[in-house]
Amino acid sequence: MPYPLAVNDAGIIEPQPIDPTETFVNSDDSGLTDTSILDYWVWAFSDLAGNTERGVLAEYLVAMAIGPRALCATPGALTI
Repeated sequence: MPYPLAVNDAGIIEPQPIDPTETFVNSDDSGLTDTSILDYWVWAFSDLAGNTERGVLAEYLVAMAIGPRALCATPGALTI
């Protein structure tokens, strides 16, 4: 999965959305050849009963309700 880094004028790396169908590069003989980023997201972030993911879901719902300013979340919900 090639992840292009987008650096703004201040030299800060800005998060970029990832295509959910992206696969892992150099994954030969690792068991990852048939998996995608979507598979990872489902595995890692499906527990909405926990406080951490429930908070992230709440941030997402609010962002969608008021109109997102960025294509993806930033650390600490900072606007870069």
